[in-house]
Amino acid sequence: FDLGVGGTYTGVENLVVVVHPLNVHMAFPAEGVGFSSKGFFGLKLRADFTNTFSNRITWATNFTSFSPYSGSFDNNGVEVSAFEWTWLNTLTFPVYKGIGLGVSFGLRDAAFEFDGTQNFYTIGLSYNL
Repeated sequence: FDLGVGGTYTGVENLVVVVHPLNVHMAFPAEGVGFSSKGFFGLKLRADFTNTFSNRITWATNFTSFSPYSGSFDNNGVEVSAFEWTWLNTLTFPVYKGIGLGVSFGLRDAAFEFDGTQNFYTIGLSYNL
């Protein structure tokens, strides 16, 4: 959960960059980690880029991060940073008469949730009226 104040840059076609230097971020650690949710003050950054190739295939990439100005979690005597980032890439394309297929792949690093970089993927169908 985030609440912030900042600005948005849209000076490049298909690119939107949002910077919130005054941001409150609530972090929710993984179950069983040894500490509960906590709020941090810091910088929130988000960048979205979307492009369509051959009028059929759409690629969208999204990067978000939060960098706290100070503070960390205390996990049983070990200081764990509240810094986190997520990068998601999605390809979508039409299959048949309004039915589309999407494939996404993402990377995420948040030390308070999991030690090391996580990766994940999704595959899904959509319908366009």
